[in-house]
Amino acid sequence: MAEPDVPVNRHQARLFAVGLVGASQLAAQYWLDTGRSVPKTDAIATVVALCWGGLSQVSLRDTA
Repeated sequence: MAEPDVPVNRHQARLFAVGLVGASQLAAQYWLDTGRSVPKTDAIATVVALCWGGLSQVSLRDTA
């Protein structure tokens, strides 16, 4: 993630935005297409953790 005091140009900001939207959209479509195998709140929390902190922030514990 970018440091708070490090400016990003408009092209980088747009890439961040498109990446976040794309990740969210594809994850939501996958969740719907695979029969909603985890609760909606867990699915949302997983995608938010990935987008916010990268893979290092995603809990790998089994919630089932």
